[in-house]
Amino acid sequence: MRTASCLAIGVLLALPSVPAGAAGPTLKARAEALKPFLPSPPKGWSIVEEETIGQDSAVAGSELTTRRRYRKGSRAEEVVEIQIGVKPDGKPLWPAVLIDDPAKAAKQVLEGVPFSVTEVLGQKALTRSTRNPMRNRAEHRVIHKLPNNVSVSYEIWTLPIAEAEQFRKAIDYKKLGALKP
Repeated sequence: MRTASCLAIGVLLALPSVPAGAAGPTLKARAEALKPFLPSPPKGWSIVEEETIGQDSAVAGSELTTRRRYRKGSRAEEVVEIQIGVKPDGKPLWPAVLIDDPAKAAKQVLEGVPFSVTEVLGQKALTRSTRNPMRNRAEHRVIHKLPNNVSVSYEIWTLPIAEAEQFRKAIDYKKLGALKP
């Protein structure tokens, strides 16, 4: 019995210890790795808000996202918001799931959520355009789902959907698609 105890202690002592700094990056740090992919504002645009979220919460949801809101000129309603994100476990964020799930997408359309799935800039993209009756403005949403399940979401308020094109061309989808967040 005593020999078995000594042997067990010897085995435990022989196991390599994990260095204190060897823990993986925090969720916030993983989300911060997405931030360099957000483009600088084009001429005539300004950044009005930005946020980075790295959380794994049953209540608030799990996500690694970085978001930036740009405004054209001085009108508060002329906005493009870009969000880049993925779930901490590597699964796509909810709207990007619809790109790969035709049954779920069809159900959403039947429930009155109009959108289409197309290819934009070589990536699958979900596109949805609606009119917000409360704010009396056109609202467009375009979501690209990259091969690594990272999604890039563009929300365009008041402006034509083409206003997002200059932002979309500024993002390096190849490098972002190769990232392991």
